[in-house]
Amino acid sequence: MLMGNMNKNWLTILCLYVTTSATGSFKYGRHFPAGEEAVNYIYSNAEGTWKYIDDLNYIWNYYEHFATDSHPFDREALIATADGNTLFTARDANGYLLCDFNKNLEIDPNERHCGYAFHEHSGKGVNGTSRGNPFSQFWLDDNWLARYMSEAYGRPHPNGIVDHPDSFMRWKILGADSSNWFPYNSDHFDTLALDGLYFITIGDLGNAVRVWNRSLAKSLAIYNSDLQQYEYPGIHENYHMGLWKIFTEMLTDENIDSDLRHRVVQHAVSLRSQILNNQEKDDRGNLLGWISNIGVYTSLINTEGVSVNSLALGANSKFVFEADSSPMIVGNGFFKREYHAVSAVVGLSFPGYISFGPNIPLSSGNFTIQFCLRAPNPINNIAVVDIFDVTDAKVIRSMVVGVAHFRAIPNQWNLIELTVSISAEMHSYVFRTYWNGKSNLDISYVRVKDWFE
Repeated sequence: MLMGNMNKNWLTILCLYVTTSATGSFKYGRHFPAGEEAVNYIYSNAEGTWKYIDDLNYIWNYYEHFATDSHPFDREALIATADGNTLFTARDANGYLLCDFNKNLEIDPNERHCGYAFHEHSGKGVNGTSRGNPFSQFWLDDNWLARYMSEAYGRPHPNGIVDHPDSFMRWKILGADSSNWFPYNSDHFDTLALDGLYFITIGDLGNAVRVWNRSLAKSLAIYNSDLQQYEYPGIHENYHMGLWKIFTEMLTDENIDSDLRHRVVQHAVSLRSQILNNQEKDDRGNLLGWISNIGVYTSLINTEGVSVNSLALGANSKFVFEADSSPMIVGNGFFKREYHAVSAVVGLSFPGYISFGPNIPLSSGNFTIQFCLRAPNPINNIAVVDIFDVTDAKVIRSMVVGVAHFRAIPNQWNLIELTVSISAEMHSYVFRTYWNGKSNLDISYVRVKDWFE
Protein backbone atom coordinates (compact mmCIF):
# COMPACT_ATOMS: atom_id res chain seq x y z
CA MET A 1 0.00 0.00 0.00
CA LEU A 2 2.84 2.38 0.81
CA MET A 3 4.99 1.64 -2.20
CA GLY A 4 2.96 1.43 -5.42
CA ASN A 5 3.78 4.18 -7.90
CA MET A 6 4.17 6.87 -5.27
CA ASN A 7 7.91 6.30 -4.93
CA LYS A 8 8.43 6.84 -8.67
CA ASN A 9 6.47 10.08 -8.51
CA TRP A 10 8.48 11.33 -5.56
CA LEU A 11 11.74 10.57 -7.35
CA THR A 12 10.57 12.92 -10.07
CA ILE A 13 9.68 15.59 -7.53
CA LEU A 14 13.03 15.28 -5.80
CA CYS A 15 14.87 15.70 -9.09
CA LEU A 16 12.93 18.89 -9.76
CA TYR A 17 13.62 20.26 -6.30
CA VAL A 18 16.15 23.10 -6.43
CA THR A 19 16.43 24.75 -3.01
CA THR A 20 14.25 25.91 -0.17
CA SER A 21 15.38 29.50 -0.12
CA ALA A 22 16.05 32.26 -2.58
CA THR A 23 18.78 33.73 -0.44
CA GLY A 24 19.66 34.28 3.19
CA SER A 25 17.86 32.67 6.09
CA PHE A 26 14.24 32.47 4.94
CA LYS A 27 13.23 29.02 3.71
CA TYR A 28 10.43 28.19 1.28
CA GLY A 29 9.51 24.65 0.36
CA ARG A 30 6.78 22.70 -1.40
CA HIS A 31 3.32 22.30 0.05
CA PHE A 32 1.19 19.29 -0.91
CA PRO A 33 -1.32 19.28 -2.34
CA ALA A 34 -2.57 22.89 -2.39
CA GLY A 35 0.67 24.76 -3.06
CA GLU A 36 1.82 22.29 -5.69
CA GLU A 37 -1.50 22.42 -7.56
CA ALA A 38 -1.63 26.23 -7.43
CA VAL A 39 1.83 26.40 -8.99
CA ASN A 40 0.81 23.88 -11.65
CA TYR A 41 -2.19 26.09 -12.39
CA ILE A 42 -0.24 29.33 -12.77
CA TYR A 43 2.19 27.60 -15.15
CA SER A 44 -0.55 25.98 -17.24
CA ASN A 45 -0.89 27.04 -20.87
CA ALA A 46 -4.66 27.45 -20.95
CA GLU A 47 -5.34 28.99 -17.54
CA GLY A 48 -2.11 30.38 -16.18
CA THR A 49 -0.06 33.53 -16.65
CA TRP A 50 3.23 31.94 -17.75
CA LYS A 51 3.79 33.13 -21.33
CA TYR A 52 6.59 33.47 -23.87
CA ILE A 53 7.49 37.10 -24.53
CA ASP A 54 8.06 37.35 -28.28
CA ASP A 55 7.21 41.02 -28.81
CA LEU A 56 7.17 43.19 -25.71
CA ASN A 57 5.78 46.72 -25.91
CA TYR A 58 6.24 49.75 -23.65
CA ILE A 59 3.91 52.61 -24.55
CA TRP A 60 1.98 53.78 -21.48
CA ASN A 61 2.61 53.92 -17.76
CA TYR A 62 0.20 52.41 -15.26
CA TYR A 63 1.28 54.69 -12.41
CA GLU A 64 0.80 58.41 -12.95
CA HIS A 65 3.93 59.53 -11.11
CA PHE A 66 6.11 57.64 -13.61
CA ALA A 67 4.62 59.34 -16.66
CA THR A 68 6.96 60.90 -19.23
CA ASP A 69 6.41 62.61 -22.55
CA SER A 70 7.34 59.43 -24.41
CA HIS A 71 5.44 57.13 -22.04
CA PRO A 72 2.39 58.98 -20.70
CA PHE A 73 0.09 57.82 -17.94
CA ASP A 74 -2.88 56.01 -19.46
CA ARG A 75 -4.01 53.11 -17.32
CA GLU A 76 -7.22 52.56 -19.29
CA ALA A 77 -5.40 52.32 -22.62
CA LEU A 78 -2.90 49.85 -21.19
CA ILE A 79 -5.61 47.61 -19.72
CA ALA A 80 -7.64 47.73 -22.93
CA THR A 81 -4.72 46.98 -25.24
CA ALA A 82 -2.89 44.39 -23.13
CA ASP A 83 -5.74 41.96 -23.77
CA GLY A 84 -3.80 38.72 -24.01
CA ASN A 85 -2.92 39.14 -27.67
CA THR A 86 -0.48 42.05 -27.27
CA LEU A 87 2.21 41.94 -24.59
CA PHE A 88 3.17 45.00 -22.58
CA THR A 89 5.37 46.12 -19.76
CA ALA A 90 5.27 49.36 -17.76
CA ARG A 91 7.17 50.72 -14.81
CA ASP A 92 6.25 48.80 -11.68
CA ALA A 93 5.58 50.16 -8.19
CA ASN A 94 9.32 50.67 -7.69
CA GLY A 95 9.77 52.29 -11.10
CA TYR A 96 11.45 49.45 -13.00
CA LEU A 97 10.75 47.61 -16.26
CA LEU A 98 10.92 43.90 -16.99
CA CYS A 99 13.49 43.03 -19.70
CA ASP A 100 15.16 46.44 -19.43
CA PHE A 101 18.61 44.87 -19.35
CA ASN A 102 20.55 48.07 -19.97
CA LYS A 103 18.45 49.92 -17.37
CA ASN A 104 17.63 52.88 -19.59
CA LEU A 105 13.88 52.74 -18.81
CA GLU A 106 13.13 51.80 -22.40
CA ILE A 107 12.47 48.51 -24.13
CA ASP A 108 15.00 48.51 -26.93
CA PRO A 109 14.59 46.29 -30.02
CA ASN A 110 16.90 43.61 -28.65
CA GLU A 111 14.88 43.50 -25.40
CA ARG A 112 11.48 42.82 -26.95
CA HIS A 113 12.08 39.06 -27.10
CA CYS A 114 13.18 37.97 -23.65
CA GLY A 115 11.72 34.51 -23.01
CA TYR A 116 9.13 33.23 -20.53
CA ALA A 117 7.70 35.30 -17.70
CA PHE A 118 4.43 35.88 -15.84
CA HIS A 119 1.85 38.49 -16.75
CA GLU A 120 -0.71 40.05 -14.38
CA HIS A 121 -3.73 37.76 -14.83
CA SER A 122 -5.59 35.60 -17.34
CA GLY A 123 -9.08 36.95 -16.66
CA LYS A 124 -10.00 33.96 -14.46
CA GLY A 125 -12.01 34.37 -11.30
CA VAL A 126 -14.12 32.34 -8.86
CA ASN A 127 -13.98 28.61 -9.68
CA GLY A 128 -11.58 29.44 -12.51
CA THR A 129 -14.33 30.88 -14.70
CA SER A 130 -13.51 33.52 -17.32
CA ARG A 131 -14.57 37.01 -16.30
CA GLY A 132 -12.95 39.03 -19.06
CA ASN A 133 -9.79 39.47 -21.07
CA PRO A 134 -6.40 38.64 -19.68
CA PHE A 135 -4.19 41.52 -18.64
CA SER A 136 -0.96 40.70 -20.46
CA GLN A 137 1.09 43.27 -18.58
CA PHE A 138 4.47 41.88 -17.47
CA TRP A 139 5.70 43.51 -14.27
CA LEU A 140 9.26 43.30 -13.03
CA ASP A 141 8.15 43.20 -9.37
CA ASP A 142 5.59 40.44 -9.96
CA ASN A 143 8.23 38.32 -11.64
CA TRP A 144 10.75 39.05 -8.92
CA LEU A 145 8.20 37.73 -6.42
CA ALA A 146 7.25 34.76 -8.61
CA ARG A 147 10.89 33.73 -8.86
CA TYR A 148 10.84 32.75 -5.17
CA MET A 149 7.86 30.51 -5.94
CA SER A 150 9.60 29.06 -9.00
CA GLU A 151 12.69 28.24 -7.00
CA ALA A 152 10.83 26.72 -4.06
CA TYR A 153 8.68 24.49 -6.29
CA GLY A 154 11.44 23.52 -8.71
CA ARG A 155 9.95 25.23 -11.76
CA PRO A 156 11.51 27.35 -14.54
CA HIS A 157 12.44 30.84 -13.40
CA PRO A 158 10.97 33.87 -15.18
CA ASN A 159 13.23 35.73 -17.58
CA GLY A 160 13.70 39.45 -17.92
CA ILE A 161 14.46 40.13 -14.24
CA VAL A 162 16.93 42.98 -13.87
CA ASP A 163 18.50 43.75 -10.51
CA HIS A 164 18.92 47.32 -9.33
CA PRO A 165 21.24 46.63 -6.40
CA ASP A 166 21.58 50.25 -5.34
CA SER A 167 17.83 50.87 -5.20
CA PHE A 168 14.85 49.74 -3.14
CA MET A 169 13.06 46.59 -4.35
CA ARG A 170 10.10 45.65 -2.15
CA TRP A 171 10.14 41.88 -2.68
CA LYS A 172 13.83 41.38 -1.91
CA ILE A 173 13.05 41.14 1.79
CA LEU A 174 11.20 37.85 1.19
CA GLY A 175 14.64 36.45 0.45
CA ALA A 176 16.10 38.02 3.62
CA ASP A 177 17.95 40.57 1.48
CA SER A 178 17.85 43.84 3.41
CA SER A 179 20.36 45.71 1.26
CA ASN A 180 18.97 49.14 0.36
CA TRP A 181 15.70 48.08 1.96
CA PHE A 182 13.95 50.30 4.47
CA PRO A 183 10.72 49.88 6.47
CA TYR A 184 7.51 51.34 5.13
CA ASN A 185 6.37 52.29 8.64
CA SER A 186 2.77 52.29 7.42
CA ASP A 187 -0.27 50.51 8.76
CA HIS A 188 -1.24 48.25 5.86
CA PHE A 189 -1.19 44.45 6.12
CA ASP A 190 1.27 43.94 3.29
CA THR A 191 3.73 46.58 4.43
CA LEU A 192 3.48 45.47 8.06
CA ALA A 193 4.41 41.92 7.03
CA LEU A 194 7.30 43.14 4.87
CA ASP A 195 8.53 45.39 7.67
CA GLY A 196 8.32 42.45 10.07
CA LEU A 197 10.51 40.32 7.78
CA TYR A 198 12.96 43.19 7.58
CA PHE A 199 13.21 43.42 11.38
CA ILE A 200 13.79 39.66 11.60
CA THR A 201 16.51 39.92 8.95
CA ILE A 202 18.43 42.61 10.83
CA GLY A 203 17.92 40.88 14.19
CA ASP A 204 15.54 43.45 15.69
CA LEU A 205 13.08 41.02 17.28
CA GLY A 206 11.54 43.70 19.48
CA ASN A 207 10.23 45.57 16.46
CA ALA A 208 9.36 42.32 14.69
CA VAL A 209 7.11 41.32 17.60
CA ARG A 210 5.64 44.83 17.78
CA VAL A 211 4.70 44.67 14.09
CA TRP A 212 3.29 41.15 14.47
CA ASN A 213 1.09 42.26 17.39
CA ARG A 214 -0.15 45.21 15.35
CA SER A 215 -1.02 42.84 12.48
CA LEU A 216 -2.88 40.60 14.90
CA ALA A 217 -4.93 43.55 16.17
CA LYS A 218 -5.72 44.73 12.62
CA SER A 219 -6.83 41.23 11.65
CA LEU A 220 -9.66 41.36 14.25
CA ALA A 221 -8.82 37.73 15.00
CA ILE A 222 -11.62 35.81 16.66
CA TYR A 223 -11.68 32.15 17.61
CA ASN A 224 -14.48 30.12 16.01
CA SER A 225 -15.15 27.35 18.52
CA ASP A 226 -17.33 25.40 16.06
CA LEU A 227 -14.60 25.29 13.41
CA GLN A 228 -11.85 25.25 16.07
CA GLN A 229 -9.70 27.85 14.36
CA TYR A 230 -9.15 31.59 14.24
CA GLU A 231 -10.91 33.73 11.68
CA TYR A 232 -9.60 37.09 10.49
CA PRO A 233 -12.45 39.41 9.42
CA GLY A 234 -10.04 42.35 9.25
CA ILE A 235 -8.11 40.78 6.35
CA HIS A 236 -9.78 41.40 3.01
CA GLU A 237 -7.13 40.37 0.48
CA ASN A 238 -5.75 36.88 -0.01
CA TYR A 239 -2.22 38.04 -0.61
CA HIS A 240 -2.33 39.94 2.72
CA MET A 241 -3.27 36.66 4.41
CA GLY A 242 -0.34 34.97 2.68
CA LEU A 243 2.20 37.64 3.57
CA TRP A 244 1.18 37.57 7.21
CA LYS A 245 1.45 33.78 7.19
CA ILE A 246 5.01 34.04 5.82
CA PHE A 247 5.97 36.57 8.49
CA THR A 248 4.29 34.48 11.21
CA GLU A 249 6.08 31.29 10.16
CA MET A 250 9.46 32.97 10.06
CA LEU A 251 8.88 34.42 13.54
CA THR A 252 8.28 30.95 15.02
CA ASP A 253 11.94 30.05 14.46
CA GLU A 254 13.30 33.14 16.20
CA ASN A 255 14.45 33.34 19.80
CA ILE A 256 11.23 34.74 21.20
CA ASP A 257 9.48 34.08 24.50
CA SER A 258 8.04 30.54 24.62
CA ASP A 259 4.54 31.77 25.45
CA LEU A 260 4.62 34.19 22.52
CA ARG A 261 5.97 31.48 20.22
CA HIS A 262 3.13 29.18 21.22
CA ARG A 263 0.61 31.93 20.46
CA VAL A 264 2.27 32.63 17.11
CA VAL A 265 2.07 28.93 16.21
CA GLN A 266 -1.71 28.91 16.83
CA HIS A 267 -2.13 31.66 14.27
CA ALA A 268 0.28 30.08 11.81
CA VAL A 269 -1.91 26.95 11.80
CA SER A 270 -5.13 28.96 11.47
CA LEU A 271 -3.76 31.21 8.73
CA ARG A 272 -2.79 28.10 6.81
CA SER A 273 -6.35 26.78 7.20
CA GLN A 274 -7.85 30.06 5.99
CA ILE A 275 -5.57 30.08 2.95
CA LEU A 276 -6.64 26.52 2.15
CA ASN A 277 -10.29 27.50 2.58
CA ASN A 278 -9.91 30.42 0.19
CA GLN A 279 -8.28 28.51 -2.63
CA GLU A 280 -10.46 28.28 -5.74
CA LYS A 281 -11.56 24.96 -7.23
CA ASP A 282 -12.99 24.24 -10.65
CA ASP A 283 -16.15 22.21 -11.22
CA ARG A 284 -14.12 18.98 -11.19
CA GLY A 285 -12.60 19.76 -7.80
CA ASN A 286 -9.14 20.69 -9.10
CA LEU A 287 -7.33 23.22 -6.93
CA LEU A 288 -6.51 26.51 -8.65
CA GLY A 289 -5.22 29.83 -7.32
CA TRP A 290 -6.63 32.58 -5.11
CA ILE A 291 -8.74 35.53 -6.19
CA SER A 292 -7.40 38.89 -5.06
CA ASN A 293 -10.20 40.02 -2.72
CA ILE A 294 -11.62 37.51 -0.26
CA GLY A 295 -15.28 36.78 -0.95
CA VAL A 296 -15.58 39.30 -3.80
CA TYR A 297 -17.08 37.50 -6.77
CA THR A 298 -15.65 39.90 -9.34
CA SER A 299 -12.05 39.43 -8.19
CA LEU A 300 -9.50 37.64 -10.34
CA ILE A 301 -6.71 35.13 -9.83
CA ASN A 302 -3.39 36.87 -10.41
CA THR A 303 0.32 36.08 -10.37
CA GLU A 304 0.97 38.02 -7.17
CA GLY A 305 -1.66 36.15 -5.15
CA VAL A 306 -0.64 32.69 -6.35
CA SER A 307 3.02 33.43 -5.70
CA VAL A 308 2.50 34.73 -2.18
CA ASN A 309 0.09 32.04 -1.03
CA SER A 310 2.01 29.10 -2.48
CA LEU A 311 5.09 30.49 -0.70
CA ALA A 312 3.08 30.99 2.49
CA LEU A 313 1.93 27.37 2.56
CA GLY A 314 5.51 26.14 2.23
CA ALA A 315 7.16 28.83 4.35
CA ASN A 316 9.82 27.80 6.86
CA SER A 317 9.88 24.27 5.43
CA LYS A 318 11.36 21.90 2.92
CA PHE A 319 8.12 19.97 2.42
CA VAL A 320 4.68 20.32 4.02
CA PHE A 321 2.04 17.57 3.84
CA GLU A 322 -1.58 18.05 4.84
CA ALA A 323 -2.61 15.17 7.10
CA ASP A 324 -6.02 14.90 5.42
CA SER A 325 -4.89 14.94 1.78
CA SER A 326 -2.82 13.00 -0.71
CA PRO A 327 -0.03 11.99 -0.62
CA MET A 328 -0.79 11.42 3.08
CA ILE A 329 -3.20 8.62 3.93
CA VAL A 330 -5.91 8.87 6.57
CA GLY A 331 -6.40 5.69 8.57
CA ASN A 332 -9.77 3.94 8.77
CA GLY A 333 -12.19 5.29 11.36
CA PHE A 334 -10.71 8.76 11.62
CA PHE A 335 -12.44 12.01 10.68
CA LYS A 336 -11.47 14.75 8.22
CA ARG A 337 -12.43 18.14 9.64
CA GLU A 338 -13.46 21.43 8.04
CA TYR A 339 -10.46 23.08 9.68
CA HIS A 340 -8.06 20.91 7.63
CA ALA A 341 -7.13 18.33 10.20
CA VAL A 342 -7.80 14.69 11.01
CA SER A 343 -9.41 13.73 14.31
CA ALA A 344 -9.32 10.60 16.42
CA VAL A 345 -12.30 10.44 18.76
CA VAL A 346 -12.54 8.13 21.77
CA GLY A 347 -15.42 5.70 21.31
CA LEU A 348 -15.75 6.39 17.57
CA SER A 349 -12.23 5.76 16.28
CA PHE A 350 -10.18 2.62 16.79
CA PRO A 351 -6.48 2.59 17.69
CA GLY A 352 -4.30 2.82 14.60
CA TYR A 353 -2.47 5.21 12.30
CA ILE A 354 -4.46 8.42 12.16
CA SER A 355 -2.31 9.72 9.28
CA PHE A 356 0.76 8.42 7.49
CA GLY A 357 2.76 9.02 4.34
CA PRO A 358 4.02 10.29 1.95
CA ASN A 359 6.66 7.69 1.00
CA ILE A 360 9.17 10.40 0.10
CA PRO A 361 12.81 9.87 -0.89
CA LEU A 362 15.28 12.06 0.97
CA SER A 363 18.90 12.62 0.10
CA SER A 364 21.46 12.37 2.88
CA GLY A 365 21.30 15.16 5.41
CA ASN A 366 19.91 16.32 8.72
CA PHE A 367 16.17 16.90 9.02
CA THR A 368 13.54 17.88 11.53
CA ILE A 369 10.13 16.28 11.10
CA GLN A 370 7.35 18.29 12.76
CA PHE A 371 3.99 16.72 13.58
CA CYS A 372 1.39 19.42 14.28
CA LEU A 373 -0.81 17.84 16.98
CA ARG A 374 -3.57 18.96 19.32
CA ALA A 375 -5.15 17.10 22.25
CA PRO A 376 -8.24 18.68 23.87
CA ASN A 377 -7.93 16.76 27.15
CA PRO A 378 -4.74 14.71 27.12
CA ILE A 379 -4.55 11.70 29.44
CA ASN A 380 -1.22 9.94 29.99
CA ASN A 381 0.30 8.80 26.69
CA ILE A 382 -1.71 9.55 23.57
CA ALA A 383 0.22 8.56 20.45
CA VAL A 384 3.52 7.51 18.94
CA VAL A 385 5.06 9.48 16.10
CA ASP A 386 7.77 7.87 14.02
CA ILE A 387 9.88 7.98 10.89
CA PHE A 388 9.65 4.70 8.95
CA ASP A 389 12.28 3.74 6.39
CA VAL A 390 10.23 1.97 3.73
CA THR A 391 13.29 0.76 1.85
CA ASP A 392 14.73 -1.04 4.90
CA ALA A 393 11.28 -1.69 6.46
CA LYS A 394 12.25 -0.33 9.87
CA VAL A 395 11.50 2.54 12.23
CA ILE A 396 14.53 4.84 12.43
CA ARG A 397 13.17 7.35 14.95
CA SER A 398 10.13 7.44 17.22
CA MET A 399 8.67 9.27 20.20
CA VAL A 400 5.85 8.60 22.62
CA VAL A 401 3.61 11.66 22.78
CA GLY A 402 1.88 12.29 26.07
CA VAL A 403 0.63 14.92 28.48
CA ALA A 404 4.11 16.38 28.89
CA HIS A 405 4.14 17.40 25.22
CA PHE A 406 0.99 19.50 25.54
CA ARG A 407 0.61 22.71 27.43
CA ALA A 408 -1.77 23.36 30.32
CA ILE A 409 -4.08 25.28 27.96
CA PRO A 410 -6.32 22.67 26.33
CA ASN A 411 -6.93 22.25 22.61
CA GLN A 412 -3.81 24.09 21.43
CA TRP A 413 -1.61 23.11 18.50
CA ASN A 414 1.86 21.87 19.38
CA LEU A 415 4.79 21.09 17.09
CA ILE A 416 6.14 17.68 18.07
CA GLU A 417 9.63 17.27 16.58
CA LEU A 418 11.80 14.34 15.60
CA THR A 419 15.32 15.08 14.35
CA VAL A 420 17.05 12.57 12.15
CA SER A 421 20.35 12.26 10.28
CA ILE A 422 20.03 10.33 7.04
CA SER A 423 23.04 8.83 5.31
CA ALA A 424 21.35 6.26 3.07
CA GLU A 425 20.82 7.84 -0.35
CA MET A 426 17.34 7.81 -1.87
CA HIS A 427 15.62 5.62 0.69
CA SER A 428 11.90 6.34 0.98
CA TYR A 429 10.32 7.49 4.24
CA VAL A 430 6.91 7.57 5.83
CA PHE A 431 5.96 9.82 8.75
CA ARG A 432 3.38 8.11 10.94
CA THR A 433 1.18 9.01 13.89
CA TYR A 434 -0.19 6.02 15.79
CA TRP A 435 -3.14 6.79 18.09
CA ASN A 436 -3.67 4.52 21.10
CA GLY A 437 -7.40 5.20 21.55
CA LYS A 438 -7.23 6.78 25.00
CA SER A 439 -7.54 10.53 24.42
CA ASN A 440 -8.93 12.62 21.56
CA LEU A 441 -6.28 13.83 19.12
CA ASP A 442 -6.05 16.10 16.05
CA ILE A 443 -3.27 16.26 13.46
CA SER A 444 -3.17 19.06 10.90
CA TYR A 445 0.07 18.61 8.94
CA VAL A 446 3.52 17.06 8.88
CA ARG A 447 6.45 19.25 7.92
CA VAL A 448 10.00 18.40 6.84
CA LYS A 449 12.64 20.99 7.67
CA ASP A 450 16.37 21.18 7.23
CA TRP A 451 18.09 20.80 10.57
CA PHE A 452 21.62 21.84 11.40
CA GLU A 453 23.53 21.01 14.56
